Amino acid sequence: MSNDKSQIQEKLASWAKETVNVYNPIADTLNKESSNEKWGYYTQTPLSLVSQSPDLLILGINPGSGGGKDNMTGEELLKGNPCFEGLNKEGVVKVMREVRDDNKKRNGWALWHRLNDMLEKSPNNKNLLKYFENFVLSNMIFFGTDHENEIPKIDKEKCAKQTLKLIDYLEPKVVILLGKQSRDLYNRITDKGKLEVLVPNSIYHCMYDKSHILAIKHTAYHYSYDEIVVVGKTIGFVLDHHEEAINKETIFSSYIKNDIIRFEEGQKTKQSKKKLKVNSAKVIKLLTSNPCFQLTMVKKDHYYLSENLVIRITNADNGYLAIRHKNYDVQYPNSKYVFTEEYRNFLNTEKQGWKCDNYWLAKKHINDFGNDENEIVKNIISELNDIIEFVR
Repeated sequence: MSNDKSQIQEKLASWAKETVNVYNPIADTLNKESSNEKWGYYTQTPLSLVSQSPDLLILGINPGSGGGKDNMTGEELLKGNPCFEGLNKEGVVKVMREVRDDNKKRNGWALWHRLNDMLEKSPNNKNLLKYFENFVLSNMIFFGTDHENEIPKIDKEKCAKQTLKLIDYLEPKVVILLGKQSRDLYNRITDKGKLEVLVPNSIYHCMYDKSHILAIKHTAYHYSYDEIVVVGKTIGFVLDHHEEAINKETIFSSYIKNDIIRFEEGQKTKQSKKKLKVNSAKVIKLLTSNPCFQLTMVKKDHYYLSENLVIRITNADNGYLAIRHKNYDVQYPNSKYVFTEEYRNFLNTEKQGWKCDNYWLAKKHINDFGNDENEIVKNIISELNDIIEFVR
């Protein structure tokens, strides 16, 4: 799987020219049909800087924010995400790997940090993402949206087939598909074998010519520590043995065996916890009457968490706790609230079980805080205190 720089850039230039001929008409149609939104598209890490076949090609379903151009040339497409404009290889990686500054503001890319956390569990691949030459980040679809369920109604399969051609030209050792949408879309368009379970409840695998395809949960999903270990070591194992056949038997007979057993036992425990019946109404009463944790009511079920944030605690939908800006309905829908990504990155990386959607900055079911009412109240107070400290 080797390509010298001139050969690979020649192939990528050809791919980019063909790809803009697919995307430009789609973008033009979207913009003609949209009265209040400008649709553009882009890839991620700059393909114009690629000089060799990467170890990893990482593919999400689509970019996580808008931007890009709607009428591109192939040369412009190869420049990648506008946030990398003008940067060299080291600069691109630096942007992605930055950590919190002195004001606790999260910089960098949560996706990069999560994958790096995983690969640090692989003995031979701990530093893989620290060097540009080792990886390429792109998407199955190049139109950016804040949430994957906002992808416009387009011919997704036609767009994604261009990404398969990118695999053809890059010839990576391993392709990582992030999230169920990426996995399902890949299965719909590939003619080289469908993904099959490699590690139950976690990883799928198949071959694409000489490249291994691994499909995992999206990095925004809450991973337990055991699953981080299993996924990281599995990616590393496949990289180390990329010229060999890989299946469930080879993985389970490898040095990852005990890690997989530990992860599967954790999954069984998790399922048994789900069967526990917790009285969410009792939890809410215990929490709102706790003398050590004062909550000021805004309206029914809603309380101030900080100067600008409000939490909702309700027994609707089996009971949940959710956070958003106090002026959400009037001024700050999630897509416009300046600290949305900062808070979500904090909860995704520092806490467990929080989910994001179109209505809430973060949401977590009451059952996910513990095994009984008293433990749940204790853990809710602990996590809310941590969030209060973070937003100060």
